[in-house]
Amino acid sequence: MSHELRTPLNAVIGYSEILKEDVEERGQPDLVPDLERINIAGRHLLQLVNEVLDLARIEAGRTELHLEEIDLAALIVEIAATVRPLVEANGNRLVLDVPDDPGVMRTDATKLKQILFNLLSNAAKFTEQGEVRLALSRFQDEERAGGKEWVRFDVADNGIGIARESLDSVFAAFERTEAGRDLKYGGTGLGLAISRHYSEMMGGAVSVDSTLGEGSCFTVRLPAQTDDCRPAKVAGTGDGSTER
Repeated sequence: MSHELRTPLNAVIGYSEILKEDVEERGQPDLVPDLERINIAGRHLLQLVNEVLDLARIEAGRTELHLEEIDLAALIVEIAATVRPLVEANGNRLVLDVPDDPGVMRTDATKLKQILFNLLSNAAKFTEQGEVRLALSRFQDEERAGGKEWVRFDVADNGIGIARESLDSVFAAFERTEAGRDLKYGGTGLGLAISRHYSEMMGGAVSVDSTLGEGSCFTVRLPAQTDDCRPAKVAGTGDGSTER
């Protein structure tokens, strides 16, 4: 399914870009908007297909971790560069609250990037003329033997927020809040479910604190040194679902 769905979609996207360049060279600007719509629609559909396939792999137990040591400062720079256009598209400001030397961590870099991109793109989507903040910190789990070190990522916004009664279900697959069902925002409701699965695979957890009309803060806690994919209870998160 991955090959059969993505290959033709990539062809549609690629040819729309080629055609756009051709009509611009031929002096036919009236055709450009339609080709841009094809490109945007194709990319949107490809994103949805990727999310469905990712979730299918997770549920089938076919997702593996590829652990490596990553430089957190470089990671944040890369993520910020990727997400900044999305944040600024709604008139928002991207704020980074990161130590000068955040150090390194051993984890799956690709999955961590996807988690943070999912959370940041959601924050950008549900916030207008506001602020999207990405914070990074490290802490020691003093409650347990060995004092395991954790890395914490907070993605906060001052957007529309989430109603209290919806907090327990935001990480369920295909589940969307009342605002999320608005055609203005779109989406499948898979980004948070995938982020939760990936966080737990890496031995951590993701939680949310939100107030309707005031904004949301999603927190990801991951071990600084991931050794395997067994879930680990994170200090201060209870069952790792939601917190208030």
